Amino acid sequence: MENVRRVPFLRSLRALDLVLALVLLVGASLAAAFRTRVPPGPPLVPIGLATAVLFLGLNRVQQRQAHPGGRFFLRLLSVSIALLVIYETWVRLSLIAWPAWQDPALISMEQRIFGTTPTVWLQALVSPALTEWLMFAYVVYFALYPVVTAVLFFRHGEPVLEAFLFTLAFNNIFCNLFYPLFPVDNPVAGLGALHAVPLQGWFFTAAGEYMRSTMTPGGGMPSGHVAATTIMLLAVYKYERRLFYPLLSVGLSLIAATVYGRFHYLSDSLMGLAAALFCWWAAPIAKRCLDRILASRGRTCPLPDRPR
Repeated sequence: MENVRRVPFLRSLRALDLVLALVLLVGASLAAAFRTRVPPGPPLVPIGLATAVLFLGLNRVQQRQAHPGGRFFLRLLSVSIALLVIYETWVRLSLIAWPAWQDPALISMEQRIFGTTPTVWLQALVSPALTEWLMFAYVVYFALYPVVTAVLFFRHGEPVLEAFLFTLAFNNIFCNLFYPLFPVDNPVAGLGALHAVPLQGWFFTAAGEYMRSTMTPGGGMPSGHVAATTIMLLAVYKYERRLFYPLLSVGLSLIAATVYGRFHYLSDSLMGLAAALFCWWAAPIAKRCLDRILASRGRTCPLPDRPR
C-alpha cells in the first residue's frame, strides 16, 4: 500500500465518521434529557461522549497507518465499538415515549393475521438437531461480520470497505431509531408459558441461551440480526459472488433462527428484512450526499487503493 499522507483532522473525517459521531452525541443527549425514563445500568451520557472521542481518535490513528492489516483492524474496531454503544444506548432509550412494551399489541396483530403466534406454532417443529443447527447459525453471526468485512477490504480495497461499513451502519442505526418509536421486547417475555416445548440442543444451543441471558430488554422491532445479515448477504452477492452461495444457507438459517429461537416475533424479522432492503437502496444515496458536502468544504481525504 502506498504511503498515507497526513492530513488535518477535519479533512480526515469521512461520511461514516460524521454519522456515527452524531448519533452517539444524539443518544447521549436523549439519555440526559430523559434520565428518569432510562432503566438502571451503566451511565449512558459519559459512555456515549467517551465513545465518540475514542471513535474519532482511533480513526485518526487508523489513517496514519500504512500497513493494510493495521488499517483494517483499527477501522473495524472503531466502527464496531461505536455501533455496539449506539445499539445499547437506543435499546435503553426504548421506553422514553411509551409507558410499557408493546408486545401485547404485536401479539394480537400476529394472532389476527396468522391465527396463532408463529413462535408458538413453531414448537411443532422443535428437535434437538434443528435447534442446534439454528442456534449455530444465530451465534455465528458474530463471526460473519468480521469475515465479510475482511474479504471486502483485502480483495476489493478500502473504498469498498467504507461503502459497506456505511451501509451496514446506516442499516443498524435505522433499526435502532425504531426502538423508542414502537418498543418491543421478545417472545419469551411476551408469551411466557405458551412456549411449552423447551429448546434443547448441545454446545451452540447453550451458547445461544447464554447470549439471551445477557441481552438488554428491548431491541425487538425491527430485528437487527435479520437486517444486518441481509445487508451482508447482499454485499457478498455484489462483490464476492463465489462466497454468496456457501454463506446463503447460514444466512437464511440465521434469519429463521431469530423466530425459531424465540429471539424475535415473526413481525420483527419481516420488518428487519424490509429495513435492510430500504437501507441497501438509501445508504449509497446518503453517502454520496455527505461525500459531496465534505468535498465542497475541502474536508475529504483520498483512501488508499486496494491493499497489496
